[in-house]
Amino acid sequence: MREIEQIIMRKDIEILRNEYNIRIISLAKRIGLPEVNLRNFLNGRILRDRNHKIVQNGLMEVMQELKEAKEYKGFNTGE
Repeated sequence: MREIEQIIMRKDIEILRNEYNIRIISLAKRIGLPEVNLRNFLNGRILRDRNHKIVQNGLMEVMQELKEAKEYKGFNTGE
């Protein structure tokens, strides 16, 4: 259900903001959504179908990049 997916997406965004200090403007640019739309979404607005997919796909990409960054050993490790 779309509304439940959006609750999960809001929580993911809050984790990115609070634990990883990722700013809303940076996240909006990376996802491809205007900052005002992302802020409205975080304040409880429901996303339209098109924007829902944009945010959903964008968050999946950001979380994959975050996973890769966590696993990165650094350039001095010889890998």
